[in-house]
Amino acid sequence: MTYEAIPTSRPITRGIAITFGAAIVGAHLTLALASCSGGRSSVPALPTTPREQARATVLVLAEGVREADQRCADVGREAGNLVLLDRCTKAYDTARGALLVAAGAVDAYDDGRQGDVACATATGIDAALELAGLIRSAGGDLPAALDDGLRLAKQFGAECKDGGL
Repeated sequence: MTYEAIPTSRPITRGIAITFGAAIVGAHLTLALASCSGGRSSVPALPTTPREQARATVLVLAEGVREADQRCADVGREAGNLVLLDRCTKAYDTARGALLVAAGAVDAYDDGRQGDVACATATGIDAALELAGLIRSAGGDLPAALDDGLRLAKQFGAECKDGGL
C-alpha cells in the first residue's frame, strides 16, 4: 500500500489568517463609522416613557410566564402528577389572557388610563405567582425570566385603582 501526500498549494492557516485580518479591518471600519456618526449608537436606549416601561414589563413577564409554564409542565410530567399539570395549565391560561389584555392596553396607552395596564398586569402577576408556587412546591427551580418579570411588574401593582379595566 502506498500513501500519497495530499498536495496543497497553500497552507491551511492562510485562510484563517485572511479571515482574521478581514475581521480586524471590519472592526476598525465599524469604529470609524461610529465615531463619524457623533457617537450615536444603533442600540435603542432603555425604556424611559411610562408606555415603554409598561410594554417592557408586559413582554418580560409574558416570557417569564411562558418559561414557567414549560417548567411547570416538565416538573409535573416527571412527577407523574396530573393534578399539578392541570393547575399549571389553568394558571398559565389565566396569566396568558391577562397579559394579552395588558398588551392591548399598552397598544392603546393613554397617560390618563395607565391603570388599565396595571390592573391587567396585576391579574397576570397573580397567575404568575401561582405558577411559581406550583413549581416550587414540586421541587423545581424558577426560570430567571419569571423572576425578572415579577420584579419589573411590582411597579404596576400600586397603580391599579378601582379595578381599572
